[in-house]
Amino acid sequence: MTRVNDMLYGFITRSIQDKANRGGSECRMDLISLYLEQHAVDNGKDAPFHPKKLRDFLVSFLAAGQDTTATAMSWFLVMINRYPKILENVRREIHDKLPDLASGKQKVPSLEDTHRLVYLEAAIKETLRLFPVAPISGRTAMRDVTMSNGVFLAKGTSVHMPHYMMGRMNSVWGQDAEEFKPDRWIDPVTRKILAVSVSKFSAFYGGPHACLGMKFAMSEIKITLATLLSRYNFKTSREPFDYTYRMALSLRIDGGLDVAVTSLD
Repeated sequence: MTRVNDMLYGFITRSIQDKANRGGSECRMDLISLYLEQHAVDNGKDAPFHPKKLRDFLVSFLAAGQDTTATAMSWFLVMINRYPKILENVRREIHDKLPDLASGKQKVPSLEDTHRLVYLEAAIKETLRLFPVAPISGRTAMRDVTMSNGVFLAKGTSVHMPHYMMGRMNSVWGQDAEEFKPDRWIDPVTRKILAVSVSKFSAFYGGPHACLGMKFAMSEIKITLATLLSRYNFKTSREPFDYTYRMALSLRIDGGLDVAVTSLD
């Protein structure tokens, strides 16, 4: 951790010096420069600046951006290999809702296009329910608090939330909690995505510390998968039910994921 701190503080020091040397004559779009500029706007040019705060900001970006969408899409590919019927439903929706994408006339779907891919979104959320990218998270009680079930937490108590386990609890998701069922996310009457409490589906956390990139991540995953699945087939190199996870900062596939890619044409 000392080496990481030294590296990040080095970046910060060089960026501050570079900004001073430019004297505001050139606009830079790197994260550190943008952060420093916003700090000056919010607090005034002469407001004291604390490098540790920027260090924490950079660590958050590095941790949150490290293969998160790639990990989610990898598990999705495993699940559609386990359940070919789900893949068939996803492709049928793409063909029906976005025929130009399915035919190849459209290269990449727009953000508006992806809003029409309800079943694909349901399948992605079902994947994240069973395989949340962040399998566990922690918080610290900032004051004494009594939970709704009567459990008392003293100020300073560390609380860990096992999102992987929470997504598989029968008491939360029903007796079919271990089953991969995208339809659980779709309203049977309106055929729209059901609104589910973050207390139930916690893959992106909730409250003031919810994942800021949740909507961006979902859009990125939907656009990428819709594009790829409309043109290619992905077959896992191993029996799909043999894949398991390796616990780390993110819930990665143990041994990685190799797939054979073939064109649908």
